[in-house]
Amino acid sequence: MSASLRFLAVFSALVLLGAGCFGASDTGPQDVSSSAIHFIPGDSFELKPASGNTRTVTIKRFAPMNHAEIDWSMTDNSASVTGTVTNINLQNSHSAQLPAYWLKGKQSLADEKTGIWLSDDAFQELSRTKQTILNYGIFDEDAQAIVKSDPAFKSAYDALRSRAGTDGKTHDLTLMKADAEPLAWKISVNGKEREVSAWRARNWFGEIVVLNDRQNPLILKMTLNQDEYMDKVFAYEVSNITLNR
Repeated sequence: MSASLRFLAVFSALVLLGAGCFGASDTGPQDVSSSAIHFIPGDSFELKPASGNTRTVTIKRFAPMNHAEIDWSMTDNSASVTGTVTNINLQNSHSAQLPAYWLKGKQSLADEKTGIWLSDDAFQELSRTKQTILNYGIFDEDAQAIVKSDPAFKSAYDALRSRAGTDGKTHDLTLMKADAEPLAWKISVNGKEREVSAWRARNWFGEIVVLNDRQNPLILKMTLNQDEYMDKVFAYEVSNITLNR
């Protein structure tokens, strides 16, 4: 066999070997030690507010880039409070439904909000162009129940609405702009600290940190920068993720 034929034979064998190795890894189980966090029913995490009680959230249904459904529970005044949030829009909504607005019992997001995720539309805009629209829902009808039950909240709420009315005349309060590059974010997954890629972005209302994963653009942290009292009511951070596999 000539030298050129021997070279072709060896090269072909290496190509076939490489293809076989790639195929094996490509069809293997999900590597839960990677930076990705992909949810399936039964997975759970905790939502820690700036003040108040921690909620435990359990995934009931999760179709990436389409929809989600969750159960949640928390202890309030020694009593267990539970709820279910359905019709979470992970496709094209640009409006969140903050945990402060989650109701006892079953709650359907009829106006198709994203819950505490970015929709696929919003995530792709943010990751590609470094900006998107995200409405925190602070001035939606859902806030009225809190306004009526808490005089201190009403005072802060009215002041915030007044500032928004003034500042909203000159720029879009919902326009969210991301940092130029994603950051490394540490979070506990299955009891171990993991470093994940995340985007930090800001608009007039506040700041979010969102998981840099199109399959699961979970808003890991949300804060309000306009009012300390309002921040205590609405801000939260995701912690202690449990993946059941």
